Amino acid sequence: MQSLRQHEIFELEVLEGLSKAGFLRSLVFGGGTMLRVCHDLPRYSVDLDFWFSRKTDTKKFYEELLTFFKGRYQMTDFKNKHFTILYEFRGKTSDRKLKVEIRKEVLIKGVEQKIAYSKYGSMQVLVPALSLEEMAQRKIEAIKGRTEMRDYFDLEFLLRKGIKLKLSDEEKVLLQKRIAHFKKEDYGGILGSLLEKDLRSHYITHGFSYLLEAVRSL
Repeated sequence: MQSLRQHEIFELEVLEGLSKAGFLRSLVFGGGTMLRVCHDLPRYSVDLDFWFSRKTDTKKFYEELLTFFKGRYQMTDFKNKHFTILYEFRGKTSDRKLKVEIRKEVLIKGVEQKIAYSKYGSMQVLVPALSLEEMAQRKIEAIKGRTEMRDYFDLEFLLRKGIKLKLSDEEKVLLQKRIAHFKKEDYGGILGSLLEKDLRSHYITHGFSYLLEAVRSL
């Protein structure tokens, strides 16, 4: 867990740098790390995910941000792809690589100002972030194309926060089928590696029962 805590402090360092350099004016912060550092999601998340918040010359933005990162960190990967911009690098405070991914889709709906922070550090950063309602819809879309356990964990978290899920009948069936494929060892290993010990024990015992019950009652 200590490695993940150090990485979280590194994530805040990068967010602060992006804010001070003005890059966040064109971006909106989302994904699991946003949920953790802005809303206390009780699992660690190791990437920074963004969307554009306004129409932007993505090629110019990519090059300017690449120059910024190269001046600060050891780059291990960077690509300007058709739908996304990707950077990966190492910092001095974390032994993990940090991936920063920016989707070229422009999001205006459901954007709010939030304070990002970590209980393991003193840094606080004001960031434009996706609302919890918008994040729920993004998680549902993500589930259609992948089987990452963290998506289901995040949906449970959002439900506990009072967010109502909007699922079609097909999405309800898909979600239940995907959860049925997860094994007990997956909760202890794949998901458990991102959780503190007490919460890991809970999921090994109960799995995503809370989420399943909520989906069945929709």
